[in-house]
Amino acid sequence: MPVAIALACMVAVGCDKPRTETPTDAPADSMQTPKWEDTITISISFGDDYRTRASLDDVKMKDIWLYDYVGDSLVQTVHQSSTDAGFGSASVGITYGEHTFYVVASGGSEPSTDGTTITWAKPGDTFYLAKTVDLQPTGDNNVSLLLKRVATRLRIAPSDEIPADIASIAWQGTWYYALNYLTGEADGAQSAERSVSVPASYIGTTGTLTVAAYSLCPIDGYSTDIKITARRSDESAITEINLSDVAFERNRLTILSGGLATGTRSFGISVDDAWADDFVLGW
Repeated sequence: MPVAIALACMVAVGCDKPRTETPTDAPADSMQTPKWEDTITISISFGDDYRTRASLDDVKMKDIWLYDYVGDSLVQTVHQSSTDAGFGSASVGITYGEHTFYVVASGGSEPSTDGTTITWAKPGDTFYLAKTVDLQPTGDNNVSLLLKRVATRLRIAPSDEIPADIASIAWQGTWYYALNYLTGEADGAQSAERSVSVPASYIGTTGTLTVAAYSLCPIDGYSTDIKITARRSDESAITEINLSDVAFERNRLTILSGGLATGTRSFGISVDDAWADDFVLGW
């Protein structure tokens, strides 16, 4: 489903004066360098609520990639990180005719690229779109593209009192760490445990602690067994909860809630397709 307006990623394309430019950030053996006939300005913006919302991780977009194809040939790649001046806006050369733009915007950490795959050490909220546009020297060359979320999100919400001896919460399952920008499909599935330390301010409270994590998500969704473990500072387990076939879908928040410290072995599972933005504790 398209991203709601508060989380919208828009790409506006408009023509400017001609220039000649050498493509950047793409493998030399995969590109054919044309003589640019014009320049387009690409501006990517995000809804204010999404860009500025507060959390412990201060989650927001960290990287943007644009891949420009003419036919089957990659002619240029634009990559920007949030530390770059003018993040979200770039001026690039183009030839007239049909171009297919593949755009990826992500809040994931430590990205790396290999061919048509982008991999993150820590997945984050991620948006994607592939669209073919016809750019001509006359006429309207303004194009608006609405990216769609290709990530899913897990929330763990203990419903009982947080015990005095808890030091961390861990969750084991299968997560996707990569995206193929040509197909828009998730890749890089790994079975891994993630964990987060529990701040002392949550000890003794009820219904205040929530833990959230992102994963890239296959187009058709997926399911995985999940084990949640509450641990003491010496790594011994306070309790373990095992859940089978927990389902995940793109643009949906899967919420696991129930007794954690009390030893309850069955958590409730619900799916929220409205995608809540606020969470207390990131991983």
